[in-house]
Amino acid sequence: MMILVPVPVLAHVSAEDAGVIGIIEDGRETAFLVNSKNNINATRWAGVLKDGTPIILFGNDTDQFKRIYNGSLTLSGDTDNTTSIVAFGVWLQRSGEKTVEHSIIVKDYEFTTKNLQAVYKWLNETLSYGDSSLILAGTRTEVEYQEPYGVLETRVELLKVDDTSTEHDWYDVTVNQELTPGANSSGSDWEWNRLTYTMNGSMVGSNVFLSNYDQPPSGELPSGLFSFLWRLLRFDIRSFFPWLYVPEVEVEGVDLSDYGGNLFLVQYLAPDGFQRSDEPLSVRHHYVLRVEDGELPRFWQGTSVKYVRGNVIAGVPYYSPLMGEGYLELL
Repeated sequence: MMILVPVPVLAHVSAEDAGVIGIIEDGRETAFLVNSKNNINATRWAGVLKDGTPIILFGNDTDQFKRIYNGSLTLSGDTDNTTSIVAFGVWLQRSGEKTVEHSIIVKDYEFTTKNLQAVYKWLNETLSYGDSSLILAGTRTEVEYQEPYGVLETRVELLKVDDTSTEHDWYDVTVNQELTPGANSSGSDWEWNRLTYTMNGSMVGSNVFLSNYDQPPSGELPSGLFSFLWRLLRFDIRSFFPWLYVPEVEVEGVDLSDYGGNLFLVQYLAPDGFQRSDEPLSVRHHYVLRVEDGELPRFWQGTSVKYVRGNVIAGVPYYSPLMGEGYLELL
């Protein structure tokens, strides 16, 4: 059975009862969500995908997507078996001879209808990219539910840098992460305390060299004359009379990277008494990798999160398994 629905009512669709959910926008079908509990027609959906319509397979048997399409931006070597893939989708954005692959992976202990909220969000954001994203080599979004602790969304954008070198190629990597603690996503009392993201180009099987990267923001205010001009332009009265106000504690970014070890390693910490650790944390990582001329990049990455209970004094923290862990590879 196929259900055709407009975007505004997607959240009210009973996914378990649907064989296929066709998303309608502006009077046309813009995506198909296929229930993996049924036998799928791989040839049909491969054709739809090739024609430029996103296909998302959801449920507890998403391995069937391999019969439809084999991705070009893949993650292998994942050792975390606490969750499994409950939704897997691809959009092939085409313009002339150029094709950019955008993929979505959702992981959870088991499939529930709420997992599709991540898919709807991905569709809304990705389909609005426009032709400007055609410069990309590909994007990969992974959403991992680890309730009651939290939900982590990681979006990797890979861009090949135009250059005239005959010895090396460069790839620009942007990683956007949004961490939603359980206190916000499911109403539990778990809050985030620390997020650590790692890219390791020295792991066995990697072939990249760390060429450049942006340091994480430290949350510190500029000093000297520039500080005065900066405060004047922003004109926050608290900046001029700080003794009259309780200062707002900023999230601290810590840079632990090492060029010599081809290691990009950053942490974001919620200081003691931070009042927004029950709210989502959004961070952006950016680095440039070098490979030998003609080679495609392959590197290890992973994210870990430390959670604490907001209403428990000296409680035992929870350290998540590595998420989005493995070798990211462009094929």
